[in-house]
Parts: sequence; C-alpha cells; structure tokens
Amino acid sequence: MEHIEKYLRRVLKRRRPRDIAQGIVCDFLSEQNIHADVTSLRAQTLYLTVPTQQERSLLEGFLKERLLTALREGGLMVSEIKVRVRRKV
Repeated sequence: MEHIEKYLRRVLKRRRPRDIAQGIVCDFLSEQNIHADVTSLRAQTLYLTVPTQQERSLLEGFLKERLLTALREGGLMVSEIKVRVRRKV
C-alpha cells in the first residue's frame, strides 16, 4: 500500500498552477454565476477569458481583490489579473 501513497503524492505535486487556478476561479465565481476560463498564468499574472463585457467589468472592478485573495490562499503567487472577452465565432 505504501507505493500507492507515494504515487498519489507525486501526482498531486505535479498539478500545474494553471489547473489549480482554474479550480479556484470556478469555485469562487460559481457564487456570482460567472463562467471564466484560465488561459494562462505567467509572471504572477492570471489571464482569463469571459463570455461578456459585463462579466469582464465585474471581474476587473468589484471582484478583483476578493479573487486575488482566494488565489493567494490557494497557494498561487498572483499579483495581477487580466481579463479578455471571448470572441464570438
């Protein structure tokens, strides 16, 4: 049984910061009924895409500090959030 524990520890350690950020963002924004996709996490900047301009405004204004706090509590060193509106195809 010990080898299974070692394997699971390695798998959990290898979670990419982007996947961790996506989980935190989904949990945080589910209360506001907003869907955002994490496109990347580079140089302490989180890049998100959202479907509408209204959601972008909410994220860049009212919810920005609370989201940054949630990300930091999740163990990610994020100092800035950049949000784009997804293009309609």
